[in-house]
Amino acid sequence: MSSLQLGNQLLVEKRYAEALRLFLAHATEVPAEAPRAFVQAAECLRRTNTLSKPVPVEPGVTLVHQGDDAGAEAMYRRALAIDPQYFPALRGLAQVVPDGSDEERRVLEIAVALRLDPLLVQQLGEAYEREGRFGEARELYSRAFQANPSDRSLSRLLERVAERMSQE
Repeated sequence: MSSLQLGNQLLVEKRYAEALRLFLAHATEVPAEAPRAFVQAAECLRRTNTLSKPVPVEPGVTLVHQGDDAGAEAMYRRALAIDPQYFPALRGLAQVVPDGSDEERRVLEIAVALRLDPLLVQQLGEAYEREGRFGEARELYSRAFQANPSDRSLSRLLERVAERMSQE
């Protein structure tokens, strides 16, 4: 069993620290699989609870889990340094960079150009809508809908952007 396979097994068993070590070792041992290993390492970091005790956020709300998004971001960037178009790393990076940032939009644009993933399409379309780029959002939703006409969420997004454009 390879260190990547064993790391995946440990990840499923929620033994994140051990899995992380194996993924990083695998990236060194098998450079051709390094992007995949770094993405798996990032997943370990996102799942690891960095909180030693619960943190009250507001009345009635207590934060009990917080992953290491900064560490995960570093792993996604390591994967992308090797393969700038590695879709799993782009998808992961889009989840950990600041919401609404220019970088988030740029990463989403690259990822969506590679694969019309419905969740990333929605995230990118909403970024375009926030920026008032309704035509680009409509075009994006339309391409995704043509690729997957049974996805009702895409048809609702198309309706929403059309309504917003008619109000402009």
